[in-house]
Amino acid sequence: PIYNGWGCSNGTMYAKNNVIFDVSNDNPTLIKSKWQNFELDFEKWQSLFHQDEGSVVGDPLIADLKEFDFTISESSPALKLGFVPFDGFVLTGKK
Repeated sequence: PIYNGWGCSNGTMYAKNNVIFDVSNDNPTLIKSKWQNFELDFEKWQSLFHQDEGSVVGDPLIADLKEFDFTISESSPALKLGFVPFDGFVLTGKK
């Protein structure tokens, strides 16, 4: 799942203008609950929680995920949403 937890339902989280992408699936699951046996796709997520206004589902055209090169193409949908590339991206956790 893209989002983990329910911060979106109690007002502690707000998401908008994102490029939603899952390398394993063209229709990403935004929230998945094992104990309640349900999943929310992008459209259901938007309609139920009023989240991700202006967001799109699609490939952000990142240069090389496997090599951790997060440079984006000039035709990336992220740029159309207002993302401004920056230097100094720092990875945390496992590589």
